[in-house]
Amino acid sequence: PEGKKPRNLVVCIDGTANQFSENNTHVVELYSRLVADETQLTYYNSGIGTYVAESNPFVRGMQWIENTLDMAIALHHKRITLSAYQWLSENYVQGDHIYLFGFSRGAYQVRIIAGMIKVVGLLRKGNNDQIQFAYQLYLAMMKVEKSGDVTERQGDTSKAEAGEKVEVRQDKDARLGGANHERVERDEDGKDEDTPRGQAKKKRKRKKKPKNTPKLCEQFKKTLSHRDVVVHFVGVWDTVSSIGVTRGTSFPETTNGMLHVRVFRHALSLHELRSKFLPEYGNGGGGP
Repeated sequence: PEGKKPRNLVVCIDGTANQFSENNTHVVELYSRLVADETQLTYYNSGIGTYVAESNPFVRGMQWIENTLDMAIALHHKRITLSAYQWLSENYVQGDHIYLFGFSRGAYQVRIIAGMIKVVGLLRKGNNDQIQFAYQLYLAMMKVEKSGDVTERQGDTSKAEAGEKVEVRQDKDARLGGANHERVERDEDGKDEDTPRGQAKKKRKRKKKPKNTPKLCEQFKKTLSHRDVVVHFVGVWDTVSSIGVTRGTSFPETTNGMLHVRVFRHALSLHELRSKFLPEYGNGGGGP
């Protein structure tokens, strides 16, 4: 509101198997020193792989299995990320300053939140049912970026290969005295529906045109999200993106310089040797 001093909204997400204990991480130490009042709202989420044990032995056993998998491949990565995003959505007022802090996988989660805000915006209060859809749109941008590069490379290669095949077939046709010239021409142009290539081209035409994902994200942002939300500060320790069994593609807006946030600070370990936990740099990502 006009004339009202902006508040600080501070999100802290811990690393794998980290929660409040005798040996706390930087995230807990930071959170314990934050002032929480009407000018500053705070949020803390313990890391992936933390849970409260149930009293029922069977349920506790199933919990242990789930917890072990969570620590290994980050099963609950999405749930924790969207829980923090929802908290921001429910509390944000135009002009507030957003601060995001995280450690290890929690560091990557806060960078994803910043990326979501850049791509689909921060949903206005009361739109919690749209959070899952917002997340899917955000992930769709990852597919667009990935397929765009591949298509470009494949396009160049396929053209070269096609030209090569045409030359070979035409040379062969010339040697045979031109008897098959008409068939070759029709096949290369894909105009004859009886040829395999013609059938394939016809099938491609029938396919639904792909969605314009960037445009859809912008329309979603304008319709359901706050206007001009910019993350003020992202502070992270040892960001790792170890999600799933293999090291996959980086999430959108997490490794391209973090230019969509006003201030970005990243503290990195000098002695991390585990290949599963290579650092996810702010500019370039993927580790060395």
